[in-house]
Parts: sequence; C-alpha cells; structure tokens
Amino acid sequence: SVGLLYSFQAVKTTLTGDYSHNREAWNKTFDYIAAKHLTQNKAGDYLEIYTKSIDQVANPSQWITEIYIPVQQPKAAVASSPKSVTPKNVVPAPSVAPEAQTEPAVP
Repeated sequence: SVGLLYSFQAVKTTLTGDYSHNREAWNKTFDYIAAKHLTQNKAGDYLEIYTKSIDQVANPSQWITEIYIPVQQPKAAVASSPKSVTPKNVVPAPSVAPEAQTEPAVP
C-alpha cells in the first residue's frame, strides 16, 4: 500500500530466524513495555518489517524481521520535549532469541 508514515516513538525488536518465533518476539516486546512501565500508543502504527526474507535468503536462520510497537512518551519528558518525536528517542527492545539484536529505529 502507499501512504505516509510519520516519525513516532517505538519499541523495536529484531527477530533473527524462522517466522515460527514471531509470536514469541511480539510477546517479549509487550512484556518489555510492561516491565518498563511504558504506555502503548494504540492509535499508532504497529509495524512488522521483513528486512531479509525468503525472497532474499533461502536459509531461515538468516531471515530478519523488525517489529515496531508505538509507545507514548513518558509524561515527565513531554514537558521538555518538542511536539514531534524523532527516531533518536526510540526505546531499545529486549533480545528475542540468542541471535537477535537490538538497535534504535531508523526512519
């Protein structure tokens, strides 16, 4: 689909490996959000991006899926921050599998 995606604050999880671990990656991200007392922005866009998929790499252990769950900025930080939130303020997500990596989101 075609559209415009504005920058937003999110928790990013990188899943490396087979898609059978996808549900576990989402659940661990939701657990991380709860543990850090963050609030999901349910009006935001939940993204699942297939960075490397079966189209690029045949070996499932090399597939990379990035999950972005929008969160609201903590109230204490809202007073001192600008109205638009840039990807520099992204909260790092937990590792999902031994091979998983956590990186800040990029636009």
